[in-house]
Amino acid sequence: MLIAVTGSNGFIGRHLCSYLNKVGYDVRPIQRVKEKNVFQINDLENNNNWVRALKGVDVVVHCASKVHSFEKNSKKSKLSYELINVLATEKMAKEAAKLKIKKFIFLSTIKVYGEKTSFGKPIKNDSIFNPMDTYSASKFKAEEILRNISEKYGLKIIIVRIPLVYGPFVRANFLSLIKLVDLQIPLPFKSIENKRSMIFIGNLVDFISQCISKKAAENRSFVVADSFPLSTKELIFLISKSLKKKLVLFKFPIGILRFLGLVTKNQSKVDRIISNLEVDPKFTFKFFNWHPPYTTKEGIDLTVSWFKKNF
Repeated sequence: MLIAVTGSNGFIGRHLCSYLNKVGYDVRPIQRVKEKNVFQINDLENNNNWVRALKGVDVVVHCASKVHSFEKNSKKSKLSYELINVLATEKMAKEAAKLKIKKFIFLSTIKVYGEKTSFGKPIKNDSIFNPMDTYSASKFKAEEILRNISEKYGLKIIIVRIPLVYGPFVRANFLSLIKLVDLQIPLPFKSIENKRSMIFIGNLVDFISQCISKKAAENRSFVVADSFPLSTKELIFLISKSLKKKLVLFKFPIGILRFLGLVTKNQSKVDRIISNLEVDPKFTFKFFNWHPPYTTKEGIDLTVSWFKKNF
């Protein structure tokens, strides 16, 4: 079976290609960067012909997307999200349908349900949609288009909605947090009792392989995460323990943390530290008769081990 993976040089795509090769699949990596044994495209915005990229493919796993923007509210940024996350997905899915590809697996985000959850009310498969920013809105729009294409052309789609993903080669906020804990600076997070769900990359790629192999997953959507959420305090503790570094936390009023985030234009970063974004993946686990192969502690240990070797 031949699996096409878009965004194959990205964090998720790189791990997924390696995993699928290990378990015996033939893989066609698709990416912008020129490398050996990959199918190179110029970019998602302008690639109008997916015939060559997808010819002979059995399953597409669409990992590539625009996630971050330094011009969040600009017209140019919004257009870019539309072109990359929505229109490129539509073009690719329509071509996949014409080529009679068996499955189209789309990596979406739990943020299609919103940015926060209340205590005791985690996100589930049947939660109400509430995308709050341009990124999550573009992913939600792409999901709707995929469902329409599935109904019209018979393409079997699977939508996987994921929280923050961590593991070796992670970047952005998770890497910054490891670096911060590694410095052994006293941190003002002792009062934070939130719950946030994450997923270790090893768990995510194993789950995607379940979606590839199981026919029952076709034309369904799933939320997936590690087995249990963590508070910011618990996450930092696990990182410090794995680093073997002393952790010093002190209490600091959460209201002042919010205010500092507002005046320094880092409100979204502060919200990710202090608010809840919890996922309940029990239905997904039961549906697949599957359980994440790695605990969160094991995932963090593997991530920190990579960090120690490279930083």
